[in-house]
Amino acid sequence: MGGATLDTIMVTAALVAGRRASLPARESSRVAIILLTIVFVGLSASLRAVSMILIISHSWLTE
Repeated sequence: MGGATLDTIMVTAALVAGRRASLPARESSRVAIILLTIVFVGLSASLRAVSMILIISHSWLTE
């Protein structure tokens, strides 16, 4: 699950970086903010998934 999220983030970053080169400065900064939001949301989801897996596996092992 985490690998797919990171792949999606990397592909999105590459697409936005390519598109950003042809945008005016104001639009470019708006796209950068959107990209950072996508990256942070993706990383947050990955960390949440990993923490849930660790919590579930820990409670399963200590039964």
